[in-house]
Amino acid sequence: MIVKNTVKVLKGPRKALKILKKRYLGLGVDVALKGLEDSFPKEDIKIGAGLPKVSIIILSYNNLKHTKACLYSILNYSNYPNLELIIVDNGSQDETPDFLKEFKEKNSNVGLILNQTNKGFAGGCNQGIDAATGDYIIFLNNDTIVTPDWVSGLIKPLKNKSVGLVGPLTNFMWNHQEVDISYRSVDSMLKKAAQITSKGKVREEDDIAFFCVAARKELIEKIGGLDERFGIGMFEDDDYCLRVKKAGYKIVVTEDVFIHHFGQISLFSLGNDKYKEIFEENKKKFEKKWGTKWEKK
Repeated sequence: MIVKNTVKVLKGPRKALKILKKRYLGLGVDVALKGLEDSFPKEDIKIGAGLPKVSIIILSYNNLKHTKACLYSILNYSNYPNLELIIVDNGSQDETPDFLKEFKEKNSNVGLILNQTNKGFAGGCNQGIDAATGDYIIFLNNDTIVTPDWVSGLIKPLKNKSVGLVGPLTNFMWNHQEVDISYRSVDSMLKKAAQITSKGKVREEDDIAFFCVAARKELIEKIGGLDERFGIGMFEDDDYCLRVKKAGYKIVVTEDVFIHHFGQISLFSLGNDKYKEIFEENKKKFEKKWGTKWEKK
């Protein structure tokens, strides 16, 4: 979870150094963007073909290069014929809104919400939920790069009605979803991801991180959207996982899907002091809501 990562960064210098190495000595956003642009497809977001509709909800807040890389990877690698993409911009002050307007014009099944202020992670996701028309919803951070057939792989476990949330493997999360993998180009990432996936294995966990998570729309309608009391972000994913478990559903990780994660770009851009302030405030909110003391795992 995002919160667990934060604690490890603040309290463990060695962990922080490893994070820096993963982020800055691995695949860089400039290299990723160049690789994705070189293989950029001509077709737009695909529509139709009789399969269940999947709505991908992406929040953006500045960091245009990461948003571009994420969107280009979706066009390159989704390989799913019934998608809609809902982009919610949380008041970006760089060139992101202009790019997103152009992106929407070029892609026929893209919805765009441009907020004048930052509604936070939960608030933005809830706006996306309200706009989504799919049978399945995928929440995807804008600091990610997807891999071939990721949509089909994520929604497959949800055909089991006892499963509520599904998450992928990743390179950077500091939880049970993270795998030991390294690469410095998109091509290398795709090859190594293919080697560690396609196992057909799904494992149950107590929680998953919301950098990439899939759910049925009917489950979200049943238990509600993300809790907006957590403001800008942190703890809303811990909270939602608890709600899903208490509603009687399983949370699983599929080892068929790998998603590259640059790692907490928007939250870390707030600065270390602000980050810690939000963490402490939201931890208190979480503990008050659930009547329990939060402890990192």
